[in-house]
Amino acid sequence: MSDNVVVLGLRELGSTCDMLTQQVQRQIIRKAANAGAEVFRREIRAKAPVRDDQYTKDKIKRGPGYLKKHIGRSSKTQREGSLTVSVGPTKSAYYARFPELGTAHQGAHPFIRPAFDSKTPEAEKVFADTMNVGIAAVLK
Repeated sequence: MSDNVVVLGLRELGSTCDMLTQQVQRQIIRKAANAGAEVFRREIRAKAPVRDDQYTKDKIKRGPGYLKKHIGRSSKTQREGSLTVSVGPTKSAYYARFPELGTAHQGAHPFIRPAFDSKTPEAEKVFADTMNVGIAAVLK
């Protein structure tokens, strides 16, 4: 359930970004990537299915809305400087893959893929706008 989003058409933004120090670039890019990822997180939460009963397994109660509450976002910077931002169910909501992909006993009712598909243009715009605001604030 991992997809990569590559933002194209930001050549001018990239050349402006080259004028900044590495540390400032990383801060601005991290903020912009997290802002774009937040668009996906909100949409996945909105589309996530909700149980209508209380479910208990391994002494953990998972009531209605548990899956919605456990859609998260995390970011990680690699040694070479690349940034990865992940959006999706947390480990405690591992069962999100069952409605998303289906099982032998139930059909698929995707909610992550449709959220990703419908909000990609908005996330790209939020990313670019956040980059522009960050760069403008630094260059003032």
